[in-house]
Order: sequence, then structure tokens, then C-alpha cells
Amino acid sequence: ISTRDWSSDVCSSDLEDLPGQVELIRDTATDLHDSDDVMADQVEALLANGVPPSEIVVLGRMYAQMSRMEIQLFRRKIPYRVLDQVPFFERREVKTLLAFLHLALSYRSPVNELAEKWLLSAASLPSVYVQVGRRRQWAAAARARESTVAQALGDLVGLEGIPNVAVERATQLAACLREMHDRLEGLRAPTASALLQIVVERVKYMDAFENAWGEGEEALDKRLAVEEFLDYAAELNCTAVRLLSLVENADTKRGVPEREQIRFATVFKTKGLEFAYVFVPRVDETIMPMLHGRDPDVFDAVTGKSVLHDGDRKSTRLNSSHEWISRMPSSA
Repeated sequence: ISTRDWSSDVCSSDLEDLPGQVELIRDTATDLHDSDDVMADQVEALLANGVPPSEIVVLGRMYAQMSRMEIQLFRRKIPYRVLDQVPFFERREVKTLLAFLHLALSYRSPVNELAEKWLLSAASLPSVYVQVGRRRQWAAAARARESTVAQALGDLVGLEGIPNVAVERATQLAACLREMHDRLEGLRAPTASALLQIVVERVKYMDAFENAWGEGEEALDKRLAVEEFLDYAAELNCTAVRLLSLVENADTKRGVPEREQIRFATVFKTKGLEFAYVFVPRVDETIMPMLHGRDPDVFDAVTGKSVLHDGDRKSTRLNSSHEWISRMPSSA
């Protein structure tokens, strides 16, 4: 289990029923991803010692919680699959960032079939507040006329009958891609990370998730996934072309059978299953809160159930994660 929030006293009390079975790895303040490296090293060591991949699982409450572990296994060329979710690099919010890179690189080129898809992706997240049907007509028309990406963006801004907020959003999108293209045309090629920061700042990419999905776990999961991808791009310190090549050619399963793949899953998808080795990354109060499990104002000391109103989503969430970790039978 990796964490930043648990103190030694809390850990020894909450995990006293699992002597020798649970190892706690703490993130340091200077590098929030140290524990993921350690965990990935442990997975690699287990495999080297003959432990079948099918006996190893990476668990969390939300998929973005495990993104860094996905990246670490991908770097080590360890096959894995994600249950009931696409792998990290194929998530919509990540692929939309890649679409921005593609559009910046092909800014002066005619819109083809791929560019049409990239345009629709970039105009959907964050939404430009143009109806889906009109967005599709706009992108299809740009491809039919063989307009350049730059011209297509100008046409989006000039669509008749769209509300002022849509004009503002379309203008932001066009300005963002123009700035990215200008950076690419400069004397020194920018890194992919620098270009992605333009997206984050100019179209307010990180705000898109709460705007579309409201406050809650789904928006948080998407935002965290984007943050992990931005960190990954910064660590690579490579060009946009190189990043696109690495990510879009990624094969997390490495072409091997399922029995030879590590599994990633949420705790809600593994009820009734047993694994010899369980890795739980990023156990902190933001993502997988547990410290409240000892709070009498939140949980009944005998039953462990929430003493707050049943409609209090937060208290129910805290309870389920605390009960799960305190009863986890496998080693970590």
C-alpha cells in the first residue's frame, strides 16, 4: 500500500490484524511518485521469482489512482490489462490532448479523415457549446472542401446562429491551436509538455470535467488522469511527434495471453476474488480516504457503518474504503 497521509500510529492500529502481510510505502514530499517506482520494482521482482502474473493485482477506488502504476509497468514492458476500462493511454481525456497535438502539427494541412476526428475531439472536450449535429456538419464540410485545419477553425468561429458563449469557446480553441502551431514553427522545437500546457491554459482544459460531469468522483478521476499524463509528458521531455509515436503505438498487453498479464481493477470489480499479491497505490485522503474510519462522528465503533445520513455520499465512500482495507486478506 502506498500512502502520504497515514501516520505510523494510525497504520499500526488499523492493520494490527494483518501482521507481516501488509507493507506500507510512503511517498515523500519531494517526489510524489516514489512509491509507484518501488511498487513496480516489487512487481518486477515477483515475476522474476516465478510468481504467475495472474496472482498479482493492482487495486484502487478509481482508475486514475492506478495511472502511475500503469505507466511504470508500461515502461518496464510488463504486460497488463485493465478490467472494465480502457488502458490509461486510451482514455478519452488523454486522447483529446493527443488530438490537440495532431492538429497543431497539421495546422496548415488539408483536413482528412483523421483530422476530422481530431477536430471533433478538440471541439467536444472542452465543449464549444455547439450542438453535436452542427459540429459534425462543420467538420465534414471542412474535409469535403479540403480546408486546412486553420481554415476549419475559422469557419467554426464564424458559424451562423451559435450563441455568444460558443463563439467565445470556438475563438479560444482557434487561438490555442494557432499558438501551438506558432511554437512549432519557431527556431527551437518545443517539447510536447510545453505544447500541452498551452492547451491547459488557453482552453481551461482542467475545468472541463466539472463543467461536464459536475463535482464528484467521475470528474476527479478524469482530472487526475490528465494530471498524470501531463507529468508523464514532462518526464519524457520529448517532442510532440515522439510522444505521439510512443503513446499511440502502446500495446499494454504485449500480445501475450491473459494469464500472463497483470490485472488492474477497482475494488468494486473484484468482490469475491482472491489474489496472492495486492498492490494499492496512492492511498490518500483525496482518492481513497481511510483516516476517518476511526472517527466516532462518522462511523459507529461497533458496526463500522456510517452514523451520518444515508444520503451523505462522502461518508458512505469513506466507510466502504476503510472497511475494505482493514479486511484485506492478501499481502501487499
